[in-house]
Amino acid sequence: MILETLLSMGMCAGSSNLDAHMLHSEQNNGIVIISTEGMSETKTDSLLKFYDILEDASKKEKERDYKEAEKLYKESLNWHQALMLPKIISADIHRGLGFVYDRQGRMEESLQHCSVAYQLKPNNLEYINDLAYALAMNDSALTRALELAKTFTGIMPEISDGYRTLGIIYFKMGDYERAERDLRKALELPSQEDKIYFGSIYFFLGKICEKKGEERNAEYCFKKAKELGFIKSDTTNSKNSDNNK
Repeated sequence: MILETLLSMGMCAGSSNLDAHMLHSEQNNGIVIISTEGMSETKTDSLLKFYDILEDASKKEKERDYKEAEKLYKESLNWHQALMLPKIISADIHRGLGFVYDRQGRMEESLQHCSVAYQLKPNNLEYINDLAYALAMNDSALTRALELAKTFTGIMPEISDGYRTLGIIYFKMGDYERAERDLRKALELPSQEDKIYFGSIYFFLGKICEKKGEERNAEYCFKKAKELGFIKSDTTNSKNSDNNK
């Protein structure tokens, strides 16, 4: 997950080279530039500490240490509040928490944070798809989830992520033909997601095969889902639909 907040006219988050001659923050197209001119040395150090923690959270997330990532994202939220930073900056933190909660199977908490991130950045396409996915995995507001997912795929038709979301939504709605179509398309299109992401696609394809009475195909799909890390139990029949993102 890439932090969309820039420090000191585009410097990296947590950079020790933070320029100390800026003061106000300005928002432009979802990008926030934090200025430190006139800011006390203590507050500047605290700002750097905030970004260091956020950078560490992102690193732990990429390393799949979701418990530690969760802890660090929560800590960064506390720093965000203490520093009274613009609310929009916390969108990336809430998105991070939504992701790590999803990977821990804590779907209600994931939905909560994806909703906050979307409220802060309603025009961000990734956040639109994140919220659609979280709604689907919680069996919540599926009509709204479908609307959001269609918005994403309408603008990004060559990206896998939106079709996975659409496939899950259609499955939850009982439209297995459309669900299978979109899930298979998600497998064909490019994605920067990890193997667990693809495991989730095979999982739902397996569920569709079960519904169609195609037991051999279902077994194959559940096996793939387990190999890719989406199913964590020893059984392939899966109450694991809210396991991972």
